[in-house]
Amino acid sequence: QRAPAAMMFRSILERILSDEALDEIFREHSQVQIESPILFSHLVNMLAPVISGASKSVNASHQAAEHDYSRQALYDKLKGVETTVSAAMLKLTTQKLMAIRHSTGMKFPDVIKGFHTFVIDGKTYNATEHRILETQTDARAPLPGRAVALLDTRH
Repeated sequence: QRAPAAMMFRSILERILSDEALDEIFREHSQVQIESPILFSHLVNMLAPVISGASKSVNASHQAAEHDYSRQALYDKLKGVETTVSAAMLKLTTQKLMAIRHSTGMKFPDVIKGFHTFVIDGKTYNATEHRILETQTDARAPLPGRAVALLDTRH
């Protein structure tokens, strides 16, 4: 009752990121990795507190949850998550959130009146300034550990 917007947002996320939905994404989009006792939904549930700042590390999150598998098994499973699964999770959850937003009829005004504005953000991950040996002589080769995100402020 004290924070209805926060509770509504949490409820939406819990529905969209339900264990069943996450495990279905894994089953449909995993190409190499197999389903094991450590489900994809468990991985997301271990990472969510770390990403939100509620937990200091995956290990702390794992200890707090008291699962019956080892920390090493958890890290091995995390290490093996395929990019196709991660991309599908991002794409499908975004589609669901956009559908909710469109159903509300919400419109966002231009950040700069009369201009279709985009926000670009980037990140270079620590200790990735060293290029792969085979690509050091090729100026066209990508640098590892960089991410760029583009936000369309109208959508």
